[in-house]
Amino acid sequence: MELIDLYLKAGSKSAMTTALKAAGFTQDSESGTLYRQGSDISVIGTIYQPTGETTIVDGESVPVMAAVPGYHVNVRTSSPELAAALDALRTYPETPVRVWA
Repeated sequence: MELIDLYLKAGSKSAMTTALKAAGFTQDSESGTLYRQGSDISVIGTIYQPTGETTIVDGESVPVMAAVPGYHVNVRTSSPELAAALDALRTYPETPVRVWA
């Protein structure tokens, strides 16, 4: 069985939730957790990256971080159909912020 790793980006959390539900994920009514048999999901949310600037915090120079636009989720699945259904949100990062172990 081949696993397919999807790095997804939507404009907002609600847009991501809508897309995942349309692709076959179910949302728990109490916790809000999304799940789908045969798939794993890792919610990242907002990603922050260094701006190239630094600031002084407690006497130490630290990078200034800025939010990357979008709401991010990783999905691992064995379903080519699910991968196809989420293709419009798929990104191909050179260095993902989070990967599957």
